[in-house]
Amino acid sequence: MNNLLAEQPPNAVAPEEMVREKSAFSRLLRNPLAVGSLLVLSAIVLISLFYPMISHWTYDQPSPDLSVPPSGLHPLGTDSEGYDVLT
Repeated sequence: MNNLLAEQPPNAVAPEEMVREKSAFSRLLRNPLAVGSLLVLSAIVLISLFYPMISHWTYDQPSPDLSVPPSGLHPLGTDSEGYDVLT
């Protein structure tokens, strides 16, 4: 057994380390809470990147609707100055 380890080049990765790296990712995918958290985080990132393309309002454009509760036009409503809260 010691001869096998001595024959490997110094920069070679031991098979146990390769298995350990694969098992960390597979353990992550087997954990339902971790997978759910990754999905929620991915959704937040994607929405924050693409929402300005589909939004009716920009961050510097006030709406004529002042202090409106959430609706289809303003998903999180507007503030007292008419700015859309989501944008």
